[in-house]
Amino acid sequence: MQWIERPGLPQLLMALGESWLTKTQDALISSSNVAWLLSGGSTPQPFYERLANQDLPWNRIHVFLVDDRCVPPTDILSNQRMVQLAFQRCWLEGANFHGMLPHLENPDLNLVAVTKEYAELQVMPYLCLLGMGLDGHTASLFPGDKSSELGLLMDSPDVLFTQAPSHPIQRISVSLPVVQRAKQVYVLFSGEDKKQVWLDAKVNQTPISLVQETCSNLEVYFTK
Repeated sequence: MQWIERPGLPQLLMALGESWLTKTQDALISSSNVAWLLSGGSTPQPFYERLANQDLPWNRIHVFLVDDRCVPPTDILSNQRMVQLAFQRCWLEGANFHGMLPHLENPDLNLVAVTKEYAELQVMPYLCLLGMGLDGHTASLFPGDKSSELGLLMDSPDVLFTQAPSHPIQRISVSLPVVQRAKQVYVLFSGEDKKQVWLDAKVNQTPISLVQETCSNLEVYFTK
């Protein structure tokens, strides 16, 4: 694990961007397509907007979501909405977006469709960006949630519905095995309170502790 700390968020996102672009370009040398598995939240949004301005072969880049809230893609709480807006110009240049809620009104049909869509991650290298909550959750894998516990098992399905402790309760998320298979795993967070959550994760056995323990290709980006 590498721990990268900077005095402010702009400097931190710049360091993250350097590593992210280097790993992306390396993967593009040996593979025809590369995927980005991206988290929602306000912290990574400026990072995505910066990535969107890079000169990349966008038609060879596939953007997937780590998780999403089960709300319409027009909802302000939708991760799909945030990511699609951040990369707006890239879709015009051929970038490929893979959402998690094509059939929001039918959970069973939705899970079948997304599982099939996310199977594409098995045939291309991908980078994964995770966040972390104050309860130690990552992606939409929450402590104390039975469905999230399933997503932390080694034989978990790649995609599953989970339940959050706050509104909107219904979520959809990739499982821990999907994170583990990434070419590079990044965790991004800020604040001394979250740093303490990270340090106490193994003792408290929160979901993020399994990322710490099982992902050797891990870079952690932190600022106070």
